[in-house]
Amino acid sequence: MTAKKVLASIFPLLFIGFGAFFLFKASIPQVFKAIEQQSFVQVEAELIETNLEWRLNDSDKYIYALSAIYEYEFNDVQYSHKREETDVRDTTYHYMTKSNKEAILQEWKEEEAKAFYIDPSEPEKIQKLQDIGAAFWALLIGLPSLFVLVGILMIVGVFKHKKIDYASIAEPWLFKTNWKNKHISCNTIASNRGMIIVTVFWNLFAFTMFGIMVNKYGIDSTELLLIIIFPIVGLGLLLSTFSKIIDLTKNGTAYLELDPFPGSIGGHFGGVIFFNKVLPKNSIVELKLNCIKVTISSGSNKNRRETLLWQTSGFVYLNKDSKSGQFRFDIPSELKPSDLTRKGIHWHVVSTISYDNGHFERQFEVPMYETSKKSSISVASEEHPEAKRFAIDLINDVTEFTEKESGYTLRFPNFRILKTFLVFGSFLGGGLLALVYFNLQDQFLPFLFNIGFGFIGAIFFSIAIFEGFYTLKVDLEPEKIKVCHKWLGIPFKIKSILKDEMAEFKIGPYLNSDTNSGKHTAYHKVSLICNERKTAVAIRLKNRATAEQMKDFFDQYYNL
Repeated sequence: MTAKKVLASIFPLLFIGFGAFFLFKASIPQVFKAIEQQSFVQVEAELIETNLEWRLNDSDKYIYALSAIYEYEFNDVQYSHKREETDVRDTTYHYMTKSNKEAILQEWKEEEAKAFYIDPSEPEKIQKLQDIGAAFWALLIGLPSLFVLVGILMIVGVFKHKKIDYASIAEPWLFKTNWKNKHISCNTIASNRGMIIVTVFWNLFAFTMFGIMVNKYGIDSTELLLIIIFPIVGLGLLLSTFSKIIDLTKNGTAYLELDPFPGSIGGHFGGVIFFNKVLPKNSIVELKLNCIKVTISSGSNKNRRETLLWQTSGFVYLNKDSKSGQFRFDIPSELKPSDLTRKGIHWHVVSTISYDNGHFERQFEVPMYETSKKSSISVASEEHPEAKRFAIDLINDVTEFTEKESGYTLRFPNFRILKTFLVFGSFLGGGLLALVYFNLQDQFLPFLFNIGFGFIGAIFFSIAIFEGFYTLKVDLEPEKIKVCHKWLGIPFKIKSILKDEMAEFKIGPYLNSDTNSGKHTAYHKVSLICNERKTAVAIRLKNRATAEQMKDFFDQYYNL
């Protein structure tokens, strides 16, 4: 038994521990309680007295107390039970609240009979009967049992796994199941399978906990606000999963046959992409080839990080059957080959199929090794007729391009480039600030939560608002370039650079291109470097092809 296997067992043991804890703390006690309440006896009670009182608390709010006294008989002995309900309301609406509470008392009085359950061994105590349906029992027992089973299977997998020294093998790519038959399938089915598993587990856990809280506190209790986010996220996962399943059903899968096989560093990465369904009319297939370095941090958290090392893009030359097409890319010799372990160098192909009414993606992990082999495919994807037009369309998506007498004006509204992230940030920040506001009203969370949630919400919301209304304006004139930063249309930073001061335009990563998510997203920037090697202008763009087209335009205009 190695230390790595012991560490790898920690996560499965957490699954087993969570399942066992839930079984012994929630499931099994509920089973015993259900067995115990089989002996409860139902008795009918008569309403004797009702009362409504209110008083001010320390926060200058009224506490309303409703009470009713019932009498019931068991084995010829009379017993009484006091029913009480309290509520805290603002003094502003006292008369309205008082009227509502009096209406509730009237409903109690109009009840013909009130049924209670008692334990024959303690008839003086009213017992709360829990009516749990079969579906809830299945979740209560099945969910933690499933966690325990999955944890055990994961531990068995850890200890059955044998490490292979791929560096000493002549053709390591043959050890990967999806590569050895030269038929490389897209990862859509595998990722959907993983998404379904995550969605099922999350929703089982979220709605089970939500059901337990509703059963304990009632549907209108403020305690539910503590866990309502989990079912909401679960519904979002369900929506996302269903959309992926619909996409797979509608558009089908795809696979690659490489020529040469494997892809060749210092040579070509080429081949044919096949789709199992006919593509829509006028479809355009763009391929992005990414070289990514994956690192996994040491320690207990094992954070996975991806860094984009190199990227190129081009288009597929579709065949007449609209189910297949050829592609080819030139691969520089200084790049590194694929690793078969979880970390190291990984090569990914992202295929985006665009047509009149939409688009969809298919992704592949591909083998790339130092073979220096050339492809028999004679046409380069970077030289496809669609490449330049597509890059220009991408520029039009992110900028407002205006020609004037002395040059050009380019406006870059940030919302066009960071739309998804800005919407997410504003909703997350606004949601946390709203939670703090309601907590200040009803105080259902400790005061420290206000500070923490308020600080995080303010950061996310402020960044989203600033970035969302930020615009970069670039004026190109024959002898200079003028840059103006605006927020809500108000300039706050202006800079002019003479042509004599310009050294070059270059493309680089914006801040960094790291991500902890499985799906890689990188931002690029086109920078103007002055003679002092300082960055004078930096334009943030999401797509590499957009950045390259923008750089070519600047180079031609200023003849650098």
